[in-house]
Amino acid sequence: MSVTNSYHLSQASEAKAHHSRDFTALQQEYVRSSKLNTNLGELLCLVLKRRYRL
Repeated sequence: MSVTNSYHLSQASEAKAHHSRDFTALQQEYVRSSKLNTNLGELLCLVLKRRYRL
């Protein structure tokens, strides 16, 4: 009984570590894409201001 319990615990902690790694990667990807979107938005604003003399 105790052997299977410790096995399940190790599996659960491994799954949790894997999940947090995936979450960190997703977070980094989101930050990267939002920075890119911000830069694109600023560029678009510059283009529109120049075109329409805003």
